[in-house]
Amino acid sequence: MKKFLTYIYKSLVFLSVVAGVISFYGFITEKSDFELIFAIDEQSQIVENNSGLDDLKIVYKNVEVESLFGTKIILTNNGEKAISKDFMFKPLKVSIQPDNVFLNINTSHSITSGEQEFTVNIDLLNPNESIEFYILTTKKPILKLDYKIREVSEIVIWNKLTDPPLDQKFFDINWLWFLFLITSLLATIDAIFLVKEDKKLGHIFSLIKNIQFDEEFDKKTMLDEFTTQYSEYSDSLPFTFIDTDFLIKEVSNKIDSLDTSNELDRHILYKFTNSLVRHGNLYDLRSINIVVGPIIFLGSFLGILYNLIF
Repeated sequence: MKKFLTYIYKSLVFLSVVAGVISFYGFITEKSDFELIFAIDEQSQIVENNSGLDDLKIVYKNVEVESLFGTKIILTNNGEKAISKDFMFKPLKVSIQPDNVFLNINTSHSITSGEQEFTVNIDLLNPNESIEFYILTTKKPILKLDYKIREVSEIVIWNKLTDPPLDQKFFDINWLWFLFLITSLLATIDAIFLVKEDKKLGHIFSLIKNIQFDEEFDKKTMLDEFTTQYSEYSDSLPFTFIDTDFLIKEVSNKIDSLDTSNELDRHILYKFTNSLVRHGNLYDLRSINIVVGPIIFLGSFLGILYNLIF
């Protein structure tokens, strides 16, 4: 029955952790009905005239330029519902700084363009549907949006180069954070079970400490009782390093090697058993995790959260 309850407890702890992770993921990925994302997906300087030579010129489509920047932009409907032209009180207009020029705008979508701006004509944009633009400019573009769209209060310019997507951030997190998180959780659970059974451990030591080596002493009876108590203790823990049969054999051999009439030898037996049970099962190292484990777990969780947010 105890093993069954222990299994149920472990299962509930595991399910609680999984549910917490799923809830957290659902919270940070929750979508609204209407949401547009204007993302800078790629950006690079294609050419730059920094030679200092007056006779060296860079010409693109009969236009002399000092540099040429390529930028890939993706406009995505990240909401749950479609956005149609009926929502467009004022179509989305994308503009750049006055000292910059659009040299080329490559897209399969309908646009109206000028030297410093272009307007996106949206008829219908379904959920998760995107419109891609590849623009060439004379300088690194500083993009500005102008629009009035029903149900969409703000379109955020999202630079994926400086602020990667959440899934990319997740996979970019150092695997050691997850190792510390899982290990500390398991170590904490193990420590809770270990410390919870201190009373049983005390009974085992009391049995050895209170042995009376007199004429009525029966080694077999004593070892049978010792076996019963240690087995109960061992079964109530997630795991032990010292096997019951091995422990009984060692204690039996130790009793045979001692002068049981000598008080000092009896104390040696107690210390031997104490050391074998506690140190052999790494009690001190495992029990400290009831304090250290939660601290490492919290630190690891905050580390993962920090990497996801920033």
